[in-house]
Amino acid sequence: MKRSFNLSIVCVILLVSVVVIVKSSSSGELKHTKGKVLSVSKGGVNDAVFKIDNDQRTFYINRGFENINEKTLMSLVGTNAVFYFNDSWTPLDPFNQASKHIVRLENNQKLIFYLYDPF
Repeated sequence: MKRSFNLSIVCVILLVSVVVIVKSSSSGELKHTKGKVLSVSKGGVNDAVFKIDNDQRTFYINRGFENINEKTLMSLVGTNAVFYFNDSWTPLDPFNQASKHIVRLENNQKLIFYLYDPF
């Protein structure tokens, strides 16, 4: 009886671990938000982290400071930009308030960055 209970606990832990670890970026709905860029900073390993005026979340480009000229990134401060991101749910962020990974960034109808073209 105890062995069966332990096996059940292990299976539940494995199942929860798989759900938490596996996150498909293509499974989420592509959304966008517009806003005035308040700041651009480095985070993680040369990630470009954006804070905008009308959203509590932060947005980031993985290794953005390696792939985009720093002068270009800093010139976005004070301007309006459009951030496209996948909005997928994860148990690590049940209320969907964490940082969002940018897949496309536009400024003044000019393409600044795209991970892939969502259109």
